[in-house]
Amino acid sequence: MYYDLLVRTSKARETAEELGISTCPHVELEPNQLTRSYEKNKIVFVRGGTLEQNKKTVRSPCDVLLDATRIDPNVVQVAKDNNVTFGITLHQFLYTKQFKRASLIRSYFRLIKLYNKMNSSILLVSGANNNFEVRTPEQLASLGIFLGQTKRQARWSTSKIPENILSKKEVKM
Repeated sequence: MYYDLLVRTSKARETAEELGISTCPHVELEPNQLTRSYEKNKIVFVRGGTLEQNKKTVRSPCDVLLDATRIDPNVVQVAKDNNVTFGITLHQFLYTKQFKRASLIRSYFRLIKLYNKMNSSILLVSGANNNFEVRTPEQLASLGIFLGQTKRQARWSTSKIPENILSKKEVKM
């Protein structure tokens, strides 16, 4: 079973289901919005910010730290201890251009090496805002491979890692 845990619209969710990809309810927050008041059955995504915001986020009750490029080994260790997964969205690669995209790729390539070295979990999601941005599991996995994951790691990032998150949250599919 393959999952895309961050599909933002109902039309995109319908398209994902047609492709055989499971989706689920979620809450997406900015680092400054993080509080303990959220629905327990929804996956909590917190968008990455500054290094200090990311340190605070991985200590909070979130499930996925999303698109965080400012990370150090201490943040990765605290995230691992608190069962926080690092998430990468394809959406950000689709909408960045030129030098900014090259810089983003370089940052994630470095971070994937760090995550692998520290045996940390990585979640690959589309972050689709519409049905045209939904991607198949193979396309999401190819993003992981492009950024430095092995084939097996990239497949796990779209199947087993989301299953682990869902089982912790006891989300009803």
